[in-house]
Order: sequence, then C-alpha cells, then structure tokens
Amino acid sequence: MKRSTIAVLVAAAVWGGALIVPVAFFVLNYGCDADDGRLVDSLGILDVRPASATPQEGRDSSCDEDDRITTIW
Repeated sequence: MKRSTIAVLVAAAVWGGALIVPVAFFVLNYGCDADDGRLVDSLGILDVRPASATPQEGRDSSCDEDDRITTIW
C-alpha cells in the first residue's frame, strides 16, 4: 500500500474511535441502575424523626431515566 493510503486509514480509525467511544460510553451508562434503587435503604437520616411523630407507611423511590434523578418518599 502507498503511504498516503495508510495515513488516510490511520486517520479514519483515529477519528472513528474519537466519535464512537463517547457515544458508546453514553449508551452504556444511560439511565438508572441498581444503586439508584438501593438508595432508599442507605439513607439512615430518613429514620430520624421527632418523638411525637407517627411514621408513615413504607418508603419507596423512583428514578427518572432521562435525568437520572432519584426521588425518595
């Protein structure tokens, strides 16, 4: 092969990798994961309340897939 052809192929591979890696990272890390679901169990501050307060029914949580914001109630 000619050197110019090899140079073009190497440049295409480098640019292709530079475009594919961020897209693949985004796709593989998009949305909520198991850690977001276990967040409600890990927050001990939710058990702290005044002595006269009556605890409500069980806790729950949800996670917005687009923004990855976890809400606990």
